[in-house]
Amino acid sequence: MRLSHSILFLSLMFIAVGVRAEENKTLTALGLPQDSRVLIIHADDVGMSWAVEDGSIQAMEKGWVTTGSAMVPCSWFPATVKHCKENPDLDMGLHLTLTSEWSVYRWGPVAGRSVVPGLLDDEGYLWRNVMQVYQGVGGATDQIEQELQAQIDLARKQGLVPTHIDSHMGTLYYNGSYFKVVCNLALKNDIPFMVFKYRPELQGVHPALGYYTQEVADTLEAAGFPLLDMLIQEEQVGDTYEEGFANYSKVISELPVGVTLMILHLGIDSPEFKHITGRHWARDQQYRIFTDPKMKEHLEKENITLIGWRELKEAIWDKRDKSIKKVF
Repeated sequence: MRLSHSILFLSLMFIAVGVRAEENKTLTALGLPQDSRVLIIHADDVGMSWAVEDGSIQAMEKGWVTTGSAMVPCSWFPATVKHCKENPDLDMGLHLTLTSEWSVYRWGPVAGRSVVPGLLDDEGYLWRNVMQVYQGVGGATDQIEQELQAQIDLARKQGLVPTHIDSHMGTLYYNGSYFKVVCNLALKNDIPFMVFKYRPELQGVHPALGYYTQEVADTLEAAGFPLLDMLIQEEQVGDTYEEGFANYSKVISELPVGVTLMILHLGIDSPEFKHITGRHWARDQQYRIFTDPKMKEHLEKENITLIGWRELKEAIWDKRDKSIKKVF
């Protein structure tokens, strides 16, 4: 399966299809009215490269991006830690990483190559796509747990206190066994993992979605996992800055009631960045849009409530029944 397919799958898996009539417990826990439109503006891939690091941190400190998640195996992760120590208000999580997708810019596992051999391609780096991870690891999910734990441990050893964890390229969502591993690790390490409310009409999207039932969602909610209503993952960039700004403005204007998480891929264009990704311009456009004062004006005009993961953690996760040590 190609990367584009896995991205499509996650977009379909968590797309909004209307908010239920009953009480939205996440809004209640946040102390917000039931008609609130809440938005988490999330910077993905922080620390992947300097261009991404710089753009993401600037957008969080000077723009309207409310949270981010960092890639521990990548070269510029220490810079993320440094920025978080210098500014403790930064709402930073961990973008748990099991793939290394770029052509000439690669990274390996944190746990050590001899510890997690199933995660390695023939060049000694992490696999390039999600399906290769599943094929390489097979049923050895202990290697998945070891690598994820190693990333969490290294982040904490360096001094980063993560507000949440999520998954690079969706690897931890697209397989029920991996999903269970990371949910249990979230409880073990006392860090909330990004999960969503159950939508019955999405069960037919893909066979791999079958593990995520109402019972699973209820189990996670009972254990204290904050459940988000909607994920906006597809980039809304345009051929011009003005078109991209209009696209994102439209998406924000049409946000439904509930808590939505919007993923951005930010970066500041540079010669080096061009050699990493052909989408360097798209990341630069998102950076400029979400540091533009006009975007702040639009968010205020639409009466959007901005929050980060820290608010969800404090309002829901930190108040959970901590005697629950495992959910699967």
